[in-house]
Amino acid sequence: TSTFDCLGIGSTPWVQDLQPLAYQVLLSHRRFPRTVIYTLTRNNISTIEVDGFQGLSRLRLVLLRGNSLNRIDEGIFKDLINLEFLDLSRNQLSRINHRDLQGLDRLLYLGLDDNQLTTIATDDFQDLANLETLVIAGNKIDSIASGSFQRLANLNSLYLSSNRITRLVNGTFRGLANLTALDLKNNPLNVLNLTGATFNRLGPTRGLYIDREAITRLILDDADLSRSAFGVIVGETRYISDASLVGLRFSDAAPADLGALLSIDSLRNVWVDPALFSRYASEFNSFDALEGRTVTVVPEPATLPLSLVAATCAAMVVLGIRRRRRRGS
Repeated sequence: TSTFDCLGIGSTPWVQDLQPLAYQVLLSHRRFPRTVIYTLTRNNISTIEVDGFQGLSRLRLVLLRGNSLNRIDEGIFKDLINLEFLDLSRNQLSRINHRDLQGLDRLLYLGLDDNQLTTIATDDFQDLANLETLVIAGNKIDSIASGSFQRLANLNSLYLSSNRITRLVNGTFRGLANLTALDLKNNPLNVLNLTGATFNRLGPTRGLYIDREAITRLILDDADLSRSAFGVIVGETRYISDASLVGLRFSDAAPADLGALLSIDSLRNVWVDPALFSRYASEFNSFDALEGRTVTVVPEPATLPLSLVAATCAAMVVLGIRRRRRRGS
């Protein structure tokens, strides 16, 4: 036996490396009752028997990277009650849902990168309450349902790069208070819609990864952000023309000023609620006084539907409805 140390799991003499072997080895796993790590990478595996992991409750890491899996049958992982790391990357999976992931209550890492996934539904990851890292990069995802990650309260890293995401719906990132890294690079996004997002730990060390020059609109309606998270987001959106801050809340001390946002050269239109306007009134008034700049105070702190942002922006510019005029100045 050899010793193997992987991702904090610790050294153990109970490792059986199955990488060079055929899939049949897994089916005869009972000869390795103390195994805690299975490596089955690059074995051209296309299916796993429903009882493929039966009796392997001690497993803590399973590597199935680089195979030909096109589906995960319900209940396959139900006996893996101690599993912490599951790598299903570089397969042919086109769909995943919560029934496929039954039993993985202790999972910390889930790798689904470089598959064929196209959508993320609200309940796909609902039972992975302890998950800390979710990698879904390199798929064909063009749709993420609102609240899809809401139950992942311990998630600190979410990788969605290199997909086909053109639109983020309201509430996509709700409930991710512990998130420290969000990667959205290499997606055809021009609106960064963080409506309802909860980011308390997003900071400069890891932070937000986007295609900065592609993002022209920023929506932070009803978001709950730490001051650090707000700074990171603004720092990565230096080419926006529109920003909506209606209902924006700060989970810790609010920024002393909004200079980082309002000094963006390309910024033309800002939407705020009355409370936020009152807090930073002098700055908003100074911005609004500049030629071609508009601050619009939305009467009620309700979220503006994403589909209305562009239309509202155009209407406000055409009609000349500006904060100063509404105040009678």
